[in-house]
Amino acid sequence: MVIGTAGHIDHGKSALVKALTGYDPDRLKEEKERGMTTDLGFAFYGDKATIIDVPGHEKFIRHMVAGAYTIDLLLLVIAANEGIKPQTIEHLNIAQLLGIKEGIVVLTKKDLVSEAELKNLEKEVREFLFQKNYLTSAPIVSFSAVTNEGLEDLKKLLDEKLAKITPRKKERGIFFMPIDRVFTIKGFGTIVAGTILSGVVNIGDNLELLPQKVIVRVRGIEKHKKQFCQAQIGERAALNLLGVEKEIIERGNVLATPNILEPTITVIGWLKILADSPVSLKKRSPVKFHLGTKETMAKVNLILKEELKPKEEGLAIFHLAEPIVANPYDPFIIRNFSLNITVGGGYLLLNYNPFQKFTEDTIAILEKLKSENESARLLGFINLSTPKGIKIEDLQLFTGIDKEKIKRIIEELIREKKIIEIKDSYYPLEKFEELKNNILKIIETYHQKFPYRKGMKESELKKRLTYLNEELIIKALTDLINERKIKKEGNFLSLFSFQIKLSEKEEDYLKMIEKEFLKREYTPPDFLEIKELLKIDEKILKKLFTILLENEILIKIDDIYFHQQTMEKAYEILKSNFFKKPITVSEFRQILKTTRKYALPLLHYFDNKGITERKGDIRYLKL
Repeated sequence: MVIGTAGHIDHGKSALVKALTGYDPDRLKEEKERGMTTDLGFAFYGDKATIIDVPGHEKFIRHMVAGAYTIDLLLLVIAANEGIKPQTIEHLNIAQLLGIKEGIVVLTKKDLVSEAELKNLEKEVREFLFQKNYLTSAPIVSFSAVTNEGLEDLKKLLDEKLAKITPRKKERGIFFMPIDRVFTIKGFGTIVAGTILSGVVNIGDNLELLPQKVIVRVRGIEKHKKQFCQAQIGERAALNLLGVEKEIIERGNVLATPNILEPTITVIGWLKILADSPVSLKKRSPVKFHLGTKETMAKVNLILKEELKPKEEGLAIFHLAEPIVANPYDPFIIRNFSLNITVGGGYLLLNYNPFQKFTEDTIAILEKLKSENESARLLGFINLSTPKGIKIEDLQLFTGIDKEKIKRIIEELIREKKIIEIKDSYYPLEKFEELKNNILKIIETYHQKFPYRKGMKESELKKRLTYLNEELIIKALTDLINERKIKKEGNFLSLFSFQIKLSEKEEDYLKMIEKEFLKREYTPPDFLEIKELLKIDEKILKKLFTILLENEILIKIDDIYFHQQTMEKAYEILKSNFFKKPITVSEFRQILKTTRKYALPLLHYFDNKGITERKGDIRYLKL
C-alpha cells in the first residue's frame, strides 16, 4: 500500500512523515540546506505501507505528479496557521484527477493556533472539500510536530484506513513498474525503485527496460529496507539490475515483462478540464503531459471539439514529444505550458491510434471504452481487435479486469450473441456477419468475371483475406455452407445457386470431349482433332475448352492438353517406378507407352511443380 502527502510548501509534510515513521524523507543535501523538499522522499510505515513525501513548491510539481501517481491513500497536509494555499488546491486537483479515492486531512502546526482557530479551519476545509466534491467524508485530524500531539490519533486512523481500502493497482497479467528513482551502490551497481502496478518479480527474472527496449536481469530485491526473493503488485521495491548502466535510465522509464509492451508517441484519452482552471484548452495546444512517473511535451488534438472550457470534458489525442509506455485506463495530468499550472487530466483509452479518421463507428467504440460498465469496455476492445481477434490475456492487459471476471463476462456476451469464440480468440458477431457477406460478394463477383468456372479456389479466397486469421475464414465458410449460401466441390467455392449455363447439347459435347481425353491418355487429341471428331462449331468448341481449362479438368502444357486424371496417374507412375532412381525421358516414355512429344512436356510440368529435379539429361524425384 502507498500513502502519499500533498500540500503547500512549508506546511510540515516532511515533519509529519518523520513523526509517523522515524525516518527523514528529505534525503538530498540540497533539501537539508534549504529546508524544503525538492524531490520525492520515501519512508516506511512499518511493514504496512510506503509513504511518499512530495515537494510542495510549485517549481517541483512534476515531482509531485510522479509521486502521486501510485498513491492509494492521500494525506492532505494543511498548516493550521496558514490554511488553504495555492499548492494545497493544485495538489488536491491533481489527486482528484489521478483518481485517488481515499484520504485523510492533517492540520499541522496546531501548537501555533488556538482551539477556536483550529475549529474554524476545520469548517473551512470541510466546505472547501464539498465545493471540490472530493474527499467529502475524509476525516480531519490535527497534529503538532513540536509536541507530537495528535500523532497517536493519526496512527490509529491510518491503521483503520489501511485495513479497509483496496489498492488502486490493476493486475494486467504482466509485470509493470514505472521507475521514479535510479541510483548506484558501490559493489552492487544499478538500482531502480518504484511501485509495482502489476504482476510479480523474482530474483533472476529478465525484465525489459522501456522505452529503451533493453533486457535486464534482476539481481536483488529490497522492500522496506529488507532483502526479499520476490516483490508483487502494490508493493514498493528497489531492484538491483544487471545488464544496464545507470546513465541510460531515468525517471519515467518502465520495467515490464519482456516483448509485450511497445513505446508509443500517440495516445487517446478522456480529458476533463478543471472547474477552477483559469484557461480553456484549444485544439492543437501544446501542454506538459504527465503519465506515471514520466513528463513530456505534447500537442493536444481534440476530437469533435475545437475547445474545452473549464468543467468540460471530451475525447482527445495526444501527440507526444517523447515515447512513453502506457496502458489503457492509466491516469494522466496536463499542465499549461506557459502558465505552468495544472489545467486538467483524465485517463487513457488507448495507447495507440488505430483510426484513420473519426466516424460514428469509431466514436461508438471509444464510448464503449470509457464506459463504467466492464462488459461494454470488453466489447469495445473486442470490436477494436477486428480482424485478428483478441485473447483473454490481451483483454486483461488492456483493461486490468480480473481474468476470471473477464471469462464470466465473455460467456455472457456469447449468450447475448454479441461475440463469437474461435480457438480461444473473440470476435464481434456483427463484424463476423459482415465478413460472411463480404465473402458472398467476392464469390459473386468472381462468377461474373469467370462465368465458365465452377467456382473460386478456396486458396485464392484466403489470399484476398490475408489480414484475417485463417480460423475465422474457415468458420465463416463453414457457416455459409451450412446455411446453404455457398457450396464446396473439392477446392472450389461457388454460390449455392450458381451453375455454368450450358445447353443440353453443350453438356453432351463436354462429356464426349472428356471421354476422348481419358481414352487417349498419354497421346491426347488436339483442338482440331476434337473439332473434326465431333463435327462441332469452332466458336462453341473454344467455349467448351475454356470451361474445361478454367475448371482444371484439362491441363494445358505448351500446346498439348492432358486430362487432370491422366496427370494424376502419371504422377503415381513416377512415384512407383522412379523412387530413389534416376528418370530419363526414354524410360518415362516407354512406361507411359507414348512418344517423346508427350513425355517431355509432362516431365517439364513436374519440374515446374517441384515434383522432379533435372540434372543434365536425367531427373530425380524430390522426396
